[in-house]
Amino acid sequence: MATDLSINFKDFSAKLRKKSMIKGKYTPNSKASILSIGFIVSFSFFGCSLSSTGLRHSKDTLNNTQRKSIVITAKKYMGVKYKNGGTTPSGFDCSGYVMYVYNKNGIRVPRAVQEQYKAGKTVPIRHARPGDLVFFTTGRNRYSHVGIYLGNLRFIHAPSTGKTVSVASMKNSYWKSRFIGSVAIVNTKSRPLALSSQQSPSGKHDKNDLEVYN
Repeated sequence: MATDLSINFKDFSAKLRKKSMIKGKYTPNSKASILSIGFIVSFSFFGCSLSSTGLRHSKDTLNNTQRKSIVITAKKYMGVKYKNGGTTPSGFDCSGYVMYVYNKNGIRVPRAVQEQYKAGKTVPIRHARPGDLVFFTTGRNRYSHVGIYLGNLRFIHAPSTGKTVSVASMKNSYWKSRFIGSVAIVNTKSRPLALSSQQSPSGKHDKNDLEVYN
């Protein structure tokens, strides 16, 4: 790709220089502009996106150390009772549990389930890694339940009233039929915990990847 891009850029710059010379407007500034365009084009081909303020690199997802730490932290709270609106070890709801675990690892995630779904990039479940999030429809809202993926189609979550933080299998018919997607969270700086409860609004969702179940 780099060779083709170099050739294309040479052709492009030659044409632009020739056109400028014909009009009698080719100057050192013109050359600098050509080089700048080539620099931007090159970066756009190699994983950067452009913004109105210049080049902006894509946010990184979690590294292996962070993923391991998230899983270890999540398992520390196994047995904690479910509490609607709960965001502390005195009681968790599903998204409150995810937010708390991530915050304990210095990573910021939103409070609501749907916003957590939007907080990273969707990945096929067959490519999900420990520490990613998995989402389900269990109520009126499309995005109504979330858990932390452990690998091998297992996840840890705060299930529902009367239950406690525990591990579940996505091979179970209940979770299999309600699975709507997995998300790799991006690495953002932590902020203080939001302790208020927030219901997840319904909304559109990406095309599900259930190939793993076939």
